[in-house]
Amino acid sequence: MAKPSVLFVCANRGQLGNALPVARALAARGGRAHLLAMDAIHAQGVGDALEHEALPAGVTWSQARLPLLDPPFARRSFLSRLHSVMRLAPVLAGLSREYHAIVVGMDGAFERVLLREARGDGRFTALILDGPILGAPRLRTGPGAAWSARRWLRFHGRRALLKLTGALGLEPYAPGLLAHTPLDRIYTMGAFTTHTLAGHGLHAALETTGIPRLAELAGEPLDLEPEPNRVLYATAAFRWHDEPWLDRRQQHNLEALAEALPRAGWELHVRLHPREDPERFRALVGRPGVLVSPASRPLIDEIAAARAVVTSVSTTAIEALGLGRPVFIHLDGFPADHSEYVLGACLPVTRSTAALVSELAKLRNGHAPEPALPEDVWSPDTPHSGERIAASLCEAIAARR
Repeated sequence: MAKPSVLFVCANRGQLGNALPVARALAARGGRAHLLAMDAIHAQGVGDALEHEALPAGVTWSQARLPLLDPPFARRSFLSRLHSVMRLAPVLAGLSREYHAIVVGMDGAFERVLLREARGDGRFTALILDGPILGAPRLRTGPGAAWSARRWLRFHGRRALLKLTGALGLEPYAPGLLAHTPLDRIYTMGAFTTHTLAGHGLHAALETTGIPRLAELAGEPLDLEPEPNRVLYATAAFRWHDEPWLDRRQQHNLEALAEALPRAGWELHVRLHPREDPERFRALVGRPGVLVSPASRPLIDEIAAARAVVTSVSTTAIEALGLGRPVFIHLDGFPADHSEYVLGACLPVTRSTAALVSELAKLRNGHAPEPALPEDVWSPDTPHSGERIAASLCEAIAARR
């Protein structure tokens, strides 16, 4: 019987961080894994990271042989993205056919090309979901009603369009909706995400395994003293997710914090999301007490140097908690139900610049809560998630032979 073989599609380094432990565990079981770097489309340095990895026998990698997109896919308009998919989708044809299963880190347009091909051949498809997710939107009245209505329309409109285009064989050309592509299984980081996805009405089997790139957080918190007055703000890629109103709030918040935190004696470090265009943050560069950090700098170094981490929505918050740094969810001007995001339910939430400065003052005076990772946010099995996902893939592949 042929050894189980799996294609891992890696759009960014976070997805690679999840794929590598699974690939190694698969190889240890006698299987074969291939890591496909999508740098030509996303320019996220997956290949650069793999160049420095010692891969065991049974694990290989390559760059997807695609024309270079400049600017990258995430920084293009909707029409430009659509044109790119129409031009490049035929080049992807056949890339997954020699593998028994395909595992993706997101179900974007190019991943949907490969997933559709695998489904058509009856091969196993899976997603390792790299972080928490918002619940299915509900219509509300009162403050935030307009935003909740936009979210509701966007969610249900995209879901309906994905179903229609899927029936017509045109699914890769529709706007995406995270985790709503037909899949056999979705591996999640914790019980909260599993329950949230179940509330989306998905047909995929949901398995709470933890995500492998967070396995190292099972150890002791960092034994490193932070810079005493440094605050790290982790941005979210709202524009990439077609949420311009949230992007505008984030920009407004950064501008306000760049004024207020240095006045209060803090040094603000802005960590850009890998999909963000640094040019959009040029107004912050060179301001007293403010530093804009590129996504190329190791995130763990940024967290280790920070006294506190601030974000509106980012898996960086979970990494910071695991590394023993306090985290504040800052939602100044954000819609009320944005705090339904899991971290807003278990971490301090501030809704004004003054409130955040006040919370940071408590931290400076030794009155901040102890950082801790709630078990429903990340699975206690996270340290073994690579092995668990590999075992799940092998069982699924064997069941289809």
